[in-house]
Order: sequence, then structure tokens, then C-alpha cells
Amino acid sequence: MTAFARPFRFPQAVSACVLAAFVGMASAQTKTDARHVIGWVEKVGVTQRNFVLDGKMDTGADNSSLHALQQEVFEREGAPWVRFQVQNPEGQTLSIEQPVVKTARIKRHDGGMEQRWVIQLGLCIGRQYKVVDVNLVSRDRYTYPLLVGRSFLQRDFIVDSSLRYTVEPACDGK
Repeated sequence: MTAFARPFRFPQAVSACVLAAFVGMASAQTKTDARHVIGWVEKVGVTQRNFVLDGKMDTGADNSSLHALQQEVFEREGAPWVRFQVQNPEGQTLSIEQPVVKTARIKRHDGGMEQRWVIQLGLCIGRQYKVVDVNLVSRDRYTYPLLVGRSFLQRDFIVDSSLRYTVEPACDGK
């Protein structure tokens, strides 16, 4: 019998590795399938009032940032709070008062540092509602008033940079 006539068999260790790779791929696919694919820009509901803003999905940012107008820090029951306004593309304004969770030191593109107030705010994309840390900033020179960071996106979303406006906020009044 020649070498070509014998059936080839993988050694048992190689077979086990190949099987483990397929199981790992199937597991990764299952995790991917459980997440929603969204675009790099989406309509985002802000707070339980579902005030809708255009938001840019920013997978490079840990937390979200919101364009906050007329920020005013005050004290309520011995704790710092911040009062501010947000404006949607239609020109409607929403006034929000929230306790300050912390201040964040953010490194700017020019190398300088900036202090920002951080609050917890409810955001809604599609049917997913989460309360996450949001830092307040002036974003008037940017196109989108809201950046949505990984603290909101992780575990639930995959961002497809070729898509825009794939879902509407539908969080049932949360």
C-alpha cells in the first residue's frame, strides 16, 4: 500500500484544538447576535421625558458627553447639584437639574486639561434604556450635541460605521 492509499487522520490533540476553535467561534457569534447593530449616529432619548437628540456613538470614549447650556451649580440639602438646559434640533429646550456625581478632568486635544461636571442621566437608544455617567460640556462647535460612550454601548450594541439613524428611541416612558 502506498502512502497515498492510507486515509489521513489528524492526531487527537489537533482534532481537539479544531473542535475548540469551532466552539469558540460559535460562542462569539452568539454574543454578537445578542447585540443590536446601530449606526455611528442615532436618535437618542434623554431622561424619562424621552427628549430626542442626535447622538454620535463614540467607541473611543469611556463615558458620554452632553452639550449643556447655561450650566449653574447650586447646593441642595448639602450636596452639589447642577442646573442646565439642552436643546434639540427643532429648537425645543429641556431644563434639567441633577446631583453632581463627580468632577472629571478631561484631557483636551490641545494638551490642556478641562474640568467637567458629571451627572447620571437616562439615555434611550432603540428599546435599550440605561442610566449612565454623562459629563457636561459646551459642544456648540460640534455637529452632534451628544456623544454616547462605551459605558452605554458595551454589552448591548455593535456600532456599524456605514450606518446612520437605524432605530428610534422606544423605551416605554422610562
